[in-house]
Amino acid sequence: MIPNKSYNVSSVQVSALPIQVSQIEGYFKGAGNACWLQVFDSCVAPAAGAVPDYQLLLNTTAQFQETLQVARLTLTEGLFVGISTTEGTWTASTDTMDIVVWTDVTPLSTTAVGDKTTSVTSLQVWSEATGAASAKRLYQMVVKELDGVASFILIYADDTPSNVDPGLVLAQYPIAANATVKIRFGDGLIPFDQSLTNATTRQGCTVKIGYTTGAANSNGVTKYGAVTAGVSGVGNPVTATHANVIAITN
Repeated sequence: MIPNKSYNVSSVQVSALPIQVSQIEGYFKGAGNACWLQVFDSCVAPAAGAVPDYQLLLNTTAQFQETLQVARLTLTEGLFVGISTTEGTWTASTDTMDIVVWTDVTPLSTTAVGDKTTSVTSLQVWSEATGAASAKRLYQMVVKELDGVASFILIYADDTPSNVDPGLVLAQYPIAANATVKIRFGDGLIPFDQSLTNATTRQGCTVKIGYTTGAANSNGVTKYGAVTAGVSGVGNPVTATHANVIAITN
């Protein structure tokens, strides 16, 4: 197992990707009231009032340790650990601690783009220029559909997808009405698109949410965008739907 150490912190995002925890230990420096160490399955800091996946009472100015070797905590989205002033719900504390979290792998250094509260129909994770300047990878997306409409989550390599070239859909995932999905890309997705007309390459990452009623491709499968004759996988959602979208990248 891998030790992940943090000093003089009130909270720490240990990982923004799925991970397992076998042990948590440290020293709580708060000298006032007792607090709770709370663990969340989340790739970003939780909202106030969120219910933790696990918690441990912290006595004032005292060491703490919890071993989870038999029933390890398996987090499917990420690992956030912090001090809460309330039991059972998240209320961020200003008290600090030194903490060591033992995990099954070394967490990747990542960046979160987007959030879990803003309603959007699209999200630019990084631009074409950024992707061309350095290798970028998309590791995970967490999407919650908000309009109550079964839709599609679409990934493009270009900044402004359309129903003509450019507009190649690199990945398409269905999302049910009001559902939340977590999509993992293993070692990371590197979007790449090349223009059919002038061979321009694109290495950006743009996510769109939407659908097109009744349109179908050559296989008769309901499509995400208007049909473009002779071109497979080209399209931009004609009907945009709202969602919370958060992407984890390097």
